[in-house]
Amino acid sequence: VATGDGIAMAHRANAVISNM
Repeated sequence: VATGDGIAMAHRANAVISNM
């Protein structure tokens, strides 16, 4: 997994959690 993908996934997860 590329580092950029990992960071993008982390930000996406944080956004989803924040929206909940």
